[in-house]
Amino acid sequence: MPRGAFKSSRRYLDDTNVLETTFETESGTVKLNDLMPVMREEEKLRRLTPFRQLLRRVECTAGEVDMDVHFSPRPNYAQSSVKLRYRRDSIICEKIPTALHLRSDIRFELDGPDATARFKIRQGERHDFALAFEDRSPAVMPQIGDEATREIETTIEFWREWSSHCTYDGPHRDRIVRSVLTLKLLTYAPSGAIVAAATTSLPERIGGIRNWDYRYCWLREASFTVSALDDYGFTLEGGAFLD
Repeated sequence: MPRGAFKSSRRYLDDTNVLETTFETESGTVKLNDLMPVMREEEKLRRLTPFRQLLRRVECTAGEVDMDVHFSPRPNYAQSSVKLRYRRDSIICEKIPTALHLRSDIRFELDGPDATARFKIRQGERHDFALAFEDRSPAVMPQIGDEATREIETTIEFWREWSSHCTYDGPHRDRIVRSVLTLKLLTYAPSGAIVAAATTSLPERIGGIRNWDYRYCWLREASFTVSALDDYGFTLEGGAFLD
């Protein structure tokens, strides 16, 4: 984020799950895009890519801005100690059987489990921060630069093509599309399973013994999701779920 005082605003790029944050400072303006790169199942058979990835791109659109970046992974619910290290242009955090790889064109300073970077970004410049998570071998490094640009463009195209199937044309259509996009994020692409929510440790009653993990596919909740998606024209989701 910018060093010093700033104002920020956030939005999703139209009909996508790509989040855009705009930071405005006295000296300039930067935009930060956050996304999980999307690949269709058939493309995964032809191209080696991280199984799970978060891609962040920061671009300066006016003036110049001093930026601070902090990377402090805490695996195993912060119960395991780690020491970050560099492997070429990637910061490695390994706690077998999992591995985190942060790749960037910005150089970080490492201090045990923490990494920090300070840099100035000027109008027209951009920098990438690609974080991959693997729990299988081989671990695949994420992409930055031109290849990341292709992933961003492909992801935006994927979401807009998917959103175009919405058949609802009534009041507050933008909110309906935003809701179904969120439901789509709860779908596990390889199997079609739909999780109840992207959260864990939700007590049924505060202080009670029933503490549910909603990151599983619960048939009742999944059936509600399939029904909602089907109502708005996303019939393929239900077929994928049943299959």
